[in-house]
Amino acid sequence: MGREPGAEYKDAAVKRTFGAFYAAFREPRFYEGVAKSRRAEDLVLIFYSSATKELQKVKQDDSWKWLSDRHVALFVRLMYSVIKDKDWIGSYPELASQLATLESKLLQHDQNLAEETRRTSTAMVSAPPAPLSYNVNDMPLVKVVARTFGVSLQTCQQDINANRSAWTEKAALMDMKAYSNNLSLGNTRRTLRSDDFDTDEAWEAWRKLETPALSQIMLGIVQSNPSELAKTTSGPSPITARPQSLQQNSSYPYHDLSRSSTSSDASSSMYGFDHPVDMGNFDVSSPAADDTLDTPYTYIPPDSRVYFRHVVEKCLSYDLRDPDALPMDIPGADPTVLLSKNSLDLLSECCARWRIPQFSRSILFLDAVRKLYQDQEIDLVTLDAAWLYAKGATDFDWRTWTIADQNLYRQILSSIHDNLLRDLYDLLQHAFDPKSKPVGRVMYILNEHVYEDPLFTSGNLESYVEQLKEGLRSRASEVLKEIVSELPQDRNELDPFHLVELTQKIIKLAEKISKRFKEPIMGYVLVDLRLLIFVRFYFILFYSYYSNMGINLTRSVDPMMIFVEIVFPEFAAVARDVVLEIMQAYQEKNQEVEIEDGFDLYRELSEIRRIYGDAFPKNKFPIRLEDFLADFVWRWIKNTDAKVIGWVDEAIKHDDFVIRIREEQGREPMDDERHTMSVVDIFRSLNQTVDYIKKLEWKDEVQYGKFVTALAKTLGSGVARYCEVLEKLFTFEMDKQTPEQEAAARQTRQQRWMAMARDAWSNKDKIEPFQFAPEVYLPSIP
Repeated sequence: MGREPGAEYKDAAVKRTFGAFYAAFREPRFYEGVAKSRRAEDLVLIFYSSATKELQKVKQDDSWKWLSDRHVALFVRLMYSVIKDKDWIGSYPELASQLATLESKLLQHDQNLAEETRRTSTAMVSAPPAPLSYNVNDMPLVKVVARTFGVSLQTCQQDINANRSAWTEKAALMDMKAYSNNLSLGNTRRTLRSDDFDTDEAWEAWRKLETPALSQIMLGIVQSNPSELAKTTSGPSPITARPQSLQQNSSYPYHDLSRSSTSSDASSSMYGFDHPVDMGNFDVSSPAADDTLDTPYTYIPPDSRVYFRHVVEKCLSYDLRDPDALPMDIPGADPTVLLSKNSLDLLSECCARWRIPQFSRSILFLDAVRKLYQDQEIDLVTLDAAWLYAKGATDFDWRTWTIADQNLYRQILSSIHDNLLRDLYDLLQHAFDPKSKPVGRVMYILNEHVYEDPLFTSGNLESYVEQLKEGLRSRASEVLKEIVSELPQDRNELDPFHLVELTQKIIKLAEKISKRFKEPIMGYVLVDLRLLIFVRFYFILFYSYYSNMGINLTRSVDPMMIFVEIVFPEFAAVARDVVLEIMQAYQEKNQEVEIEDGFDLYRELSEIRRIYGDAFPKNKFPIRLEDFLADFVWRWIKNTDAKVIGWVDEAIKHDDFVIRIREEQGREPMDDERHTMSVVDIFRSLNQTVDYIKKLEWKDEVQYGKFVTALAKTLGSGVARYCEVLEKLFTFEMDKQTPEQEAAARQTRQQRWMAMARDAWSNKDKIEPFQFAPEVYLPSIP
C-alpha cells in the first residue's frame, strides 16, 4: 500500500515479495494456524518461503540467494517497529531482543540497515555472499573434531573430498524429512516411540517439542543452499498431517549442556532463530513411507545415543587434560564448567543433527563422567561439578524421560554409589591419622546426589557397614601399635612419664577424630561427638533415648566410637604391663618410682576409662587400674604419716601466738577468731592432704575406704601432737612462779618467820591476781 515511510520498503522487488507474502498469509489454512498459535516464527517462515519463490522468478542469476536474506531482514525489522510503535517492548522484551538479533544475523553479509543513516534503498544492493568452502581450514568444528579425536586435518580433508558427493545439504534435508515422516508414523524404530516412555503424557510432551525443532533445522538447511534446496520445497509436507493438538504453541529447550557458561551468541539458536519454527506450511516433498523406513539416514548414526556418549567422553577427556581449555582459574568463571566452548558447540551440533533429547544429553553426559570417575581419571571435586553441571542443563524430572534413560540413570547411580563407597572406605583408612583426608566431599555427593534421588535403590548396606567397621577396627589396632612403638625398647629406660605422654597423645587424637566426624557416617545423626569428651551425661541421655525408641544404632559407622572401643582398652592393658615392668626394674635397682608419676598416670588412664564409659555405658572397662596403681597411694599415705608431726612442730615453731585481728583492725576478736597462725597452717595442710586423695577419684570404693581410714589415723596423730604441745606450753605457763614467790623461796627460815609475823600483825588478806602471758589471752567473762 506504500504507507511504510522507510525508503528501503519502496524498492519494487521488496514490494513484490511483501505482496506474495500477503497473499500466502491470507490463505485460510495458514491464517487459521497463525491465529491460533500467535507465533512470530510462523510469519517469518512463510515470508522466507514466499520471498524465495518470488525472487527466483525475477532473478535469473544467483543474486536472489542473498537478496532473500535482506528481504527477510526487512520483514523482521517491520515486526520490530510495530512492537515498538505499540509500546509492547516492555511486555515482550525477549521477543524484541530476538527480532533484533535475527535481523543482525540476516545482514551478516551487508551493512546494518537498522541504522538511521543507512536506511536507503541502496543498502539492498551489495555483493552476494562468498561461496561455501570445502576446505577444513574454514571449518571450525572440523578442527575441534580433529583435535578431540586425535586425527590430522589432512585426514579430515581426505574424508571430506572422498565423500563430498554424499555429504550434501540435500542429504541432510532428506534425513530430517525422513525423520519427520517416521515421527509422524510413530511406530518405527528410527525415532522415539510412545513405547519408549512410561506415560503417554511424557511421550506427547517430547513430541510437541520435537516437531518445531525439526522445522527449525530444515529451515537452516534450506538457508545454507537455497538455489538447490528450494526446488524440493513443493508439495505437501507429512508434518501438516499431524494432530491438531501438536500445532499448539510450544517452546523447545534447545540449549547446550551448560547454557549459563556460554556467551550470548552461543545461547541463541545456531540456525539464526532463537525459537523453533513450525515447518507445517514450509512445503517439502517427502519420499514414500516405505522408502523412508528402508532407507538409512546419511548423517544420523544407527544408535545415536551410543555415538553421542562416545563424543562426550572424548570431549571431556581432552578438555580435562588441556589446562587452557577450561576457564577454571579465571576470576568469576563458573566453577562447574567442565567442557570448553568448542566442545559445547560440537556437542550441540551432534545433539541437533542426531536428535538427542535434552534429558538424554545430560544422562549420557553423566554416564561418560561415571566412566572417567570409575577409571580414576577425575576426582571427587570434578564429579560433584559434573553432577551440578548436568542438573543445571535440563529438568531432572525423571517422569518425562524415556525408559532407557531411566534405566541408564539407575545404573549410573548404582555404579557411582559403589565407587563412592570404595573411596569412602579408602579415605576412612586414614581417619585416625594425625592429618587425615576429609570425607565431606564423598558424603556430600552421596547425600545430595545419590541418596536423595528417587531413582536410587539403596540395596543392602549392612554388609558394607560391617566391612567398614571391621576395616576401622583393624586400622585402630595398627594406630595403637604405632603409638606404643614410641616407647623406649630398653627396659631400663622406661619411665611412667613415657606412658603419661602416650596417654595424652591418645586423648588428643580422640579429640581430633571427634571434631572430624561430628556425626556418624552411613547412619543416624545422634549428637555432636565432642560431648563424649566434655559432657558425658547428655550423650548417655541421647543414647538411651534412641535405644528406647528402637532405632538400630549399629547401622551407623562412627569412627570416634570405634577408636574408643578398640584403642582405649588395649592401651590400658599395655599400660598395665609396662607399669609392672617398670616397677620390677626399679626394684632390681633398689629404687622406687616417683609417686607423682604414678598419680599422673592414674589420672590420665582414668580419663581414658571415663571416656570409654561415656561412649559405652553398658560395657565394663576391662582393665582395673587400681590393682596395679594402688601401691603409689599407700606409699603416699606412708610418707604423709611420716611428715605430719614435722608439719605440726614447724607450725608451732613459727607461731608468735599473737592474734592478728586485734593488732590489724584494732578490735576485740570474735570467738571463732581467737586463734593464731599455727592452727591455720596445720589445718590447711591437713585439708590439702584430704583434698589430694579426693581428687584422685579412686573408683575402687573398698580401697578408697582403706585409704581414708589410714589417712584419718595420720591426721589424728597430727592433731594429737598439736594438742599435746599446746597443753605443755599452757601447763608451763600456769606453773610459772611470780617474782614474790621466787624471792620467798630464796629466804632463810628466820626471814620466813619474820614475814609471817608481820602478816599476822597487819591482819590484812592481800590477794595478788595471776598474770597470764599474752600468748594465752582469754576472753573476758561478763
